[in-house]
Amino acid sequence: MNATDRNFEAFLVHRAVSRETVAGRLSVDRRRLRFQAEGLDCEIPLEQLEVRLGRGNDPRVSFWDRRRSDVTILTEDDSVLECASLVQSSHVRSQLTFVDDSNQVARLTALAAPLLKVVPAGKTQFAFHVVESEYPNAFALPGGHIVITTALLRLADRPEELLGVIAHEMAHITQHHHARKIISAAGPVVIFGIFLHSRDQTLDVLSSGSGLLVTRGFSQEYELEADDFGWKYLVAANIDPRGMIDMFKKLKAFDVQTKMGNLLPQAFSSHPALDKRIVRLERRWQKLPDKSGFRLLAPLAWKEP
Repeated sequence: MNATDRNFEAFLVHRAVSRETVAGRLSVDRRRLRFQAEGLDCEIPLEQLEVRLGRGNDPRVSFWDRRRSDVTILTEDDSVLECASLVQSSHVRSQLTFVDDSNQVARLTALAAPLLKVVPAGKTQFAFHVVESEYPNAFALPGGHIVITTALLRLADRPEELLGVIAHEMAHITQHHHARKIISAAGPVVIFGIFLHSRDQTLDVLSSGSGLLVTRGFSQEYELEADDFGWKYLVAANIDPRGMIDMFKKLKAFDVQTKMGNLLPQAFSSHPALDKRIVRLERRWQKLPDKSGFRLLAPLAWKEP
C-alpha cells in the first residue's frame, strides 16, 4: 500500500493543556498534514509544517505548525515520510542539512578502521555521513551508510563512546534489519534517496521512488540485537565496549535534561528504554573474561562545522 493511501498512528500533545496526549490518526495530502481523533481535527499547511527528527532514545518524528509551537503531532511510523507530498516539498527537505566536511567524514572512517576489519560486512562497503542537528542521534541506511549528527559528535568525549554507537549501527546493517523490516512491513524502506547516491545496486533499488529516512523505527528486538552484535564487534576489535554503555548514559541524561523522554508513554516507542539496555550491557561487561589490554585510541578532536 502506498504511503499516500494510508493513515498513521500518531499522538497530539498540547503543552498548554497539562501536556496531555491524544491518540489519533495522521494523514498527508498535497496541501496539508492532518491529525484526526474523536472530537478533534487539526490541520497544518505543508508550507507551514516544521519537522524534527527522532534522536537518542526517542525515534519519533515530530510535526508542528511554525505559527504555533504549543501543539505537536508525533508518530513513530517513519513510513509517513514516504508520502509523496512530503518528499516533494522543498520546505520539508530543507530541514535536514548534511554537512559538507570531508575532514569529519575522513576522521570517522579512520576511527572506525579497527571495526571495519572485524565486522562481517561481506560485499557491503560502509560509508559515513554527517548531518547538522542539535539532537544527538545516529542511524543506519541500506547499502552500508551510517549517518551521525553533529550533536552526537560533540557529545562524545572519548573515541570508545563514538565507536560504541558506530558498532551498534553497523550491526543494524550486518543483521539485515532493513531487509527484515521490509518483509515484516510488506512495504518499502525509506532512505535518503534524494541526498545519497551510491553505486550499490541494492541501495539504488531501495531508494527508488522514496524520500528520506529520519528515524530508524526498528523494533525492540532489532535494537537489542544491534546492541549485542555491536558489543561483540567492539570486543573482537579489542576496543573497550564500555564506551557503548557510557554513550547510552549520556543519551539518557540528554533525554532527562530536555524532558522529551517522558513526553509519551514508553509503550508507544519501539525502542527499549535506555535504562534496560544499559543494565543488559553492564551485565555483559561483568561476564567478560578479559577486561584489560584494550586498544589505545587517540583522543577525539572534532572541528566545529
